[in-house]
Amino acid sequence: MFRRGPCLAAAFVGLAACATEAPDAPSQPTVAIETPDGTGAVTGISVLRFGARVTGLTAPSLAWSFGDGANAVGASVTHRFDAEGSPAVTVTATGTEGVATATVSVRSRTLTGRWVSTVLPCPANLSCWVNDLVQQGTVLTGQWTFSYADTDPRREPRGSLVNAVATSPRGITFTQDGDCRRVFRGTMDPSLESITGTTVEVLNFSCAFGESWTFRRQ
Repeated sequence: MFRRGPCLAAAFVGLAACATEAPDAPSQPTVAIETPDGTGAVTGISVLRFGARVTGLTAPSLAWSFGDGANAVGASVTHRFDAEGSPAVTVTATGTEGVATATVSVRSRTLTGRWVSTVLPCPANLSCWVNDLVQQGTVLTGQWTFSYADTDPRREPRGSLVNAVATSPRGITFTQDGDCRRVFRGTMDPSLESITGTTVEVLNFSCAFGESWTFRRQ
């Protein structure tokens, strides 16, 4: 829209000329990335959903790059980060009015490795657990052993890990198969170095229920 300014008399030709201001500059298109967990740290078995909020573009097309060689298109996309690292997730919105881009960083770590855990209250003279976990895609497996005092080299096998699933970007639920078959639900801290939670179900009712757990990377 043009805004009309004051008219000036041009007496020497008998005409009136009106001065006008420059038209308003069009707003620049923008795009913003939205995730359920904001941005930050995620476990390697978590599937993240990304969305985009676009302004200033008519019927935009959205192209995504996840920083690990994978790509996708659409207003809402999902992705799982297999490898450890800090990939940059970028979305490019294209419309008739122009192009807009946005980028966020996501830090991902797999769960493969040795985790030392405690259960409160801890059984007498146990330290309590050593857990060797292996992540392959969205499948998490592992062997669980009791660990005695630091001066005692004994390790007592007590079962394996089955049915591990991601419940949120840093949430995890798994079943410890063995003497008690505990079902554990916990959340990994933002540093991705520890998991805290509780036993939410015991499939062998002779075992304790409602225990508080902490798992730490070794």
